[in-house]
Amino acid sequence: MGLNHHLLLVHAIYLLNQDSISEGMITEAEQCLRDCITKFQDLYVFKYLSIINFHLLLHLSENVRNLGPLWASSFMPLEDLNGQLKRLVHGTTHAALQITSGLSQLVNLPIMLSKLDQNNNIRT
Repeated sequence: MGLNHHLLLVHAIYLLNQDSISEGMITEAEQCLRDCITKFQDLYVFKYLSIINFHLLLHLSENVRNLGPLWASSFMPLEDLNGQLKRLVHGTTHAALQITSGLSQLVNLPIMLSKLDQNNNIRT
């Protein structure tokens, strides 16, 4: 039962990642994703059901209709940027100020370095 459940998700993602995707393939993927979400509740403890993640799965087919195959609209660069921003936060309060200050330093440091005299020992 667990393997069949996993195969529903894998098959849906496979269909939505093709170079050429028909409406029938998108509809089949939608049904697989709905079945996967429904069966998850029967197979696993409810507390592991992340509502937002499953809700987002339901939008994959719509995204493919609007934007093309999943591989054509990767959000990995944005996820990487989130990781970079997270590294700028070092405390539990005033996170926005910490991010702003850190970004300001990252942006302005190369500008300030370029203004230093080339012969100045500070650059090395």
